[in-house]
Amino acid sequence: MLGSQYERTGEMEDLEKAIRVARQVADITHKDHPDLAGRLNNLENKLESQYECMGKMADLKKAIQVARQAVDVTPKDHPDLTAQLNNLGTKLNGQYKHTGKMKDLEKAI
Repeated sequence: MLGSQYERTGEMEDLEKAIRVARQVADITHKDHPDLAGRLNNLENKLESQYECMGKMADLKKAIQVARQAVDVTPKDHPDLTAQLNNLGTKLNGQYKHTGKMKDLEKAI
């Protein structure tokens, strides 16, 4: 809901609130809960939006870290694993575009 509000208003305060709430939700979700990967995905996407808006590499690095967590908690035979891997790859590709470093592109591949 707060993420949608940010999309409507473009106010960074709304995005920051959405990030705080998404982080709290992910933090209180038990590590074995089936919705944890989805909640982490929600957080990583908001962090990526903050990076896109502010251009701070630290935000993208946080998004990548959370995307890796989402991959790690997704069972290897789960149908959402490909989507989680795709999200991680997209964020790693964004890191490559920011840095221009080949090692970042290799991570994305």
